[in-house]
Amino acid sequence: MNLKKMLLTTALGLTASALSSYAAQVNVIDVFNLTGQGPLLITNSGGGNQHQQSKDPVFAFNAGNLPRIIFQRLQFSSQPSDYSYLQIYKGTVTKNQNPPAGSPIITGSLAYGPADPPDLVIDFGAPNNAASQQIQSILLADPNSVYTVAVVQVNVNTQNGHLNYTTRGSVQFQFPNLKVINGQLSTNFDITTQLGNG
Repeated sequence: MNLKKMLLTTALGLTASALSSYAAQVNVIDVFNLTGQGPLLITNSGGGNQHQQSKDPVFAFNAGNLPRIIFQRLQFSSQPSDYSYLQIYKGTVTKNQNPPAGSPIITGSLAYGPADPPDLVIDFGAPNNAASQQIQSILLADPNSVYTVAVVQVNVNTQNGHLNYTTRGSVQFQFPNLKVINGQLSTNFDITTQLGNG
């Protein structure tokens, strides 16, 4: 093998190796640690639903304080035509499951191109957080069910326009103490006193 061919083969080998080692990373952070399972709920580089480090695959927010959750997307595609977003739907998830068709895209989560999209903060206690307002409006229909948020990456084949959808990470959550009062979500407390439950 001549030197030029050997260098070309080596370069192609490095390119293939670099592509195969590429992996998107999703971190989901519970800022106030209201689940008690650590501020970092999931760190997922394999796609799908990976909650091995948690006590329960459904993260329950039982307290009166509403959470602030950060979704971080790292090492996603830097191709200008590729994009990613978060979708929410009612129900649990199995590994690598794509969201059901028609699941709402969370407001503010759509990001084109950048390998590290901006962090998406869902602050349930902030009146002007569009993502949390959208999710709360969804919860009004069934506040105590399990919901899943999936992080989806879409790779666009610029030659034929084919779209490849991959679920890079997902988190399941539940608000057992929420109830709807006069069309608004409210936390529900069971307080035990000397006089009994109230």
